[in-house]
Amino acid sequence: MSGNVFLGNQKPQTGGIRVIGEDHEVFDNYLEGLTGTGFYGTLCFMNGIPSSPLNGYWQVKRARLTGNTVVDCARGVVIGQIGANGTATLPPLDCLVESNTFWKLRGPQRDDLTPPLNLRWIKNEEREPRRKKGLSRTQVGPDWRDLLQ
Repeated sequence: MSGNVFLGNQKPQTGGIRVIGEDHEVFDNYLEGLTGTGFYGTLCFMNGIPSSPLNGYWQVKRARLTGNTVVDCARGVVIGQIGANGTATLPPLDCLVESNTFWKLRGPQRDDLTPPLNLRWIKNEEREPRRKKGLSRTQVGPDWRDLLQ
């Protein structure tokens, strides 16, 4: 899954990408203004259900979450969300979270609800937007403007 844009506009419980199952690659997505947490997280690795039915939550294995940009969201990555009925007890296994950028988060960059097994967290960075210095009047507009006054 790549190249998607999620704009939550700070609406309540807006979520992003939920990872379920094996060998998923989630990369180069842009997520902004999402307010959901837990089950409705911005980037969420779900727990799996043991002996899951076909329409259930399969354990997350070998998922790769790379190069995504998260801006002004309630959370960064939610790991090990159990789900509504509590039967999902298998934590994410052998996953990689690498080179993601988090700007101006309202909560933690990483929210471990269940400890993952062998998760690699590499080169993810949290950044704050730089405040730009305003321009002076002489730096903008034409020079002749001063002659009119």
